Amino acid sequence: MNELEEKHRLRANGCGCLLALIGCLLPIICFFIAIFLFFQSTFREVTNEKVIFESSSPNENYTLSIIQRGIGFHGKYMFYIEVDDGIRTEVNIVCHENFDASNVLIEWNDDTNATITLYGDYAQTIYFTAPNNFELQSLY
Repeated sequence: MNELEEKHRLRANGCGCLLALIGCLLPIICFFIAIFLFFQSTFREVTNEKVIFESSSPNENYTLSIIQRGIGFHGKYMFYIEVDDGIRTEVNIVCHENFDASNVLIEWNDDTNATITLYGDYAQTIYFTAPNNFELQSLY
């Protein structure tokens, strides 16, 4: 009976160690899966950029591009306004309808100053002054 009790004790210890190992590794595995999914969604969000509107200054010194990054939480569209040299500013637009080029107005005052108006649920006006200065104003 001593030998049989020893086998049961070893088997119970082995099962206990296995359960402890699974209990320790499972949260770590879940953490790494969550990190992987976060970075994958961030990468996908960045690569899904789409230029919806472009406008050049009168003498074509500067080009402004309105780039849609994606739709965020509660219908909030994420946009970049990019100058041709790669400088960007991020703009959040609340719009519960499709946002396209018809919702964008860029008026050039001269080669270095422009007024960008984005029409969503409320209009947002961004003033551009070269080189690469953006000033955002929201009109309610």
